[in-house]
Amino acid sequence: MYVVKLVSFDLWDTLIFDEGVEPESYTLKRLEAIWKSIPSDKKPGFNNVLEAYRVVKHVKGFIKPEDFVKAILLVLGLDIGWQAMRQAIDAYEEASGNYTPRVDPDARDVLKTLKENGLKTMIVSDTSFSGSSVKKMLSNIGLGEYVDLVITSADTGFLKPDPRIFKVGLEKLGVNPWEAIHVGDSCSRDVIGALLTGLRPVLLARRMESVENCGRTGVTVISRLKELMDLIGFKL
Repeated sequence: MYVVKLVSFDLWDTLIFDEGVEPESYTLKRLEAIWKSIPSDKKPGFNNVLEAYRVVKHVKGFIKPEDFVKAILLVLGLDIGWQAMRQAIDAYEEASGNYTPRVDPDARDVLKTLKENGLKTMIVSDTSFSGSSVKKMLSNIGLGEYVDLVITSADTGFLKPDPRIFKVGLEKLGVNPWEAIHVGDSCSRDVIGALLTGLRPVLLARRMESVENCGRTGVTVISRLKELMDLIGFKL
């Protein structure tokens, strides 16, 4: 049985899911928000915005959302002025927070039980969403009140398995690495990242490839989120 103060979670494919297509529906909504914010006398076709996105999409997970919006406009060769730029950034963030993903059926009960038993909860995610957008999205789907802190690669500039992204959250919550576990679906990002930081990893077996790749690490493997409760000693 684990004795812990903090349970950290990956976000995508652990607590929530997108459609798995490119570009994702939330990406299209965010790009549309940028496009609508461009003044009419400078507005390109939406396909041009899509092409600009494809040029810079590889950096979206580790630069701040406002810089990503600026990068798209730079590729488009547009100088829209400070006010319109601010509107585009705000619209992009609002579209991010309004996204409604599919939620893992165990997620709410697991998070709620952890909080009711006095544990801290944190999300550490490689995502182009800011932490504030993730918090808004989580609130919209009924999970926000059960999450103490959201750390994203877009905010920090660090991608898992870099220990620095985990350490940002640990320091903010005042928890030592050995007092925390991290739950995620990726061997390379979640399990290795947790081990490098000193957290105890739990692998959520969404894909057999991750289970096979991390087989020699001795990581605990669960097939559903609710199995985490047995590890910690709580009942749903």
